[in-house]
Amino acid sequence: MEPEKEAQARAILEAAGVDNVDYYISEADAYSEPVPLAEIALFLREAWRPVLASDTEGWVTELVDELDSRGERDDLYALRFLPERPELLAALKAVAASGLPEKSLSTIVRAFQVGMLEHLVNLLDGGHCFEDGLVDNWSLASVDENIDPQYRFGDMKHMLWELDPEKEAEES
Repeated sequence: MEPEKEAQARAILEAAGVDNVDYYISEADAYSEPVPLAEIALFLREAWRPVLASDTEGWVTELVDELDSRGERDDLYALRFLPERPELLAALKAVAASGLPEKSLSTIVRAFQVGMLEHLVNLLDGGHCFEDGLVDNWSLASVDENIDPQYRFGDMKHMLWELDPEKEAEES
């Protein structure tokens, strides 16, 4: 990798929160085409943002209040981008009334969100084989201003766990 590109990729990987920067830089050198390390790191960092922290408290009450105050409007730009779902509001009110500690619910919700994120990243990586024997033929790619593919993103699932906001807490 050219020194300028390496310095830029290193700076972005560090800013995104990747711990094993040297490893990813050395992996990039093994490819014959440019590997979009910085784009992968930024994509994955943003993909983790809506994942609930396992110790989050207060979000059930906050969401009940938000959904309750909407009335009949379908406000996709409100808290957590949730459309009107009467069954969701009823379920949240039941959970709030149950006395279940929100940390417990946060842990459960986070586990499902992380599973979905991992599945999505596996699909975007391509090379997935479906249960019915079909194989996908797509991949996430960077494109230029003419929408021409420049390079394939490749193995995002490898870096996925580097950017888990809770990885340091799990390692301690």
